[in-house]
Amino acid sequence: MKHNQQKSPDTKDELKVTTNLNPEFDNPLSNPETFLKHISEITKADEPICFNSILNELLQQITPIDYESLAFPQKESLIAKLKLIEKSILNPDGNINMEALDIERDNRKEIKKELDSLKLNNKHLLILSIENILRIAEENNWGICKNHNFIYLYNGAYWSSIDKEFFQKFLGEAAEKMGVSKYNARFFTFREQLFKQFIATAYFTCT
Repeated sequence: MKHNQQKSPDTKDELKVTTNLNPEFDNPLSNPETFLKHISEITKADEPICFNSILNELLQQITPIDYESLAFPQKESLIAKLKLIEKSILNPDGNINMEALDIERDNRKEIKKELDSLKLNNKHLLILSIENILRIAEENNWGICKNHNFIYLYNGAYWSSIDKEFFQKFLGEAAEKMGVSKYNARFFTFREQLFKQFIATAYFTCT
């Protein structure tokens, strides 16, 4: 009499599982772009970045500034004083009221004289442009510093010196974005002066 023998599962045999072994991903692993993106994210923090990219990023943070108000903070109050004096000593037709006190007329002359003397020149543009660049750099913890007469940038992996002419070009473009006229900001002498002002003003150095 033959007996039906049922083969018992061997320990080497794998149990069949109904789990789907080929799930669908939004970004499938079979796609080479998935690995490239992952590798890029891993190495992004440590890979060197070209200086052009760094300086372009810095330029994005530069916005127009009021050079006149920064150079002459007293101008606003002088204008307010002048308006009050003129209101008291001028007739409705704009002529001086002869009955007004002499002291008020003298004050008016002095204030107008002082206001006329508040004229921007290259010194104001150079100093204020560099001060603003340094202020923004410090606020954003940018990797930029000076060592003697050399400028260094941190490119994401190490410090390296940057070409003088290249940095002067950046300073000129930054000044133009802040409000310096094109014919000043793009003039080679002005850019050279910006670089010298940066060297003279920059207080954070490489250690």
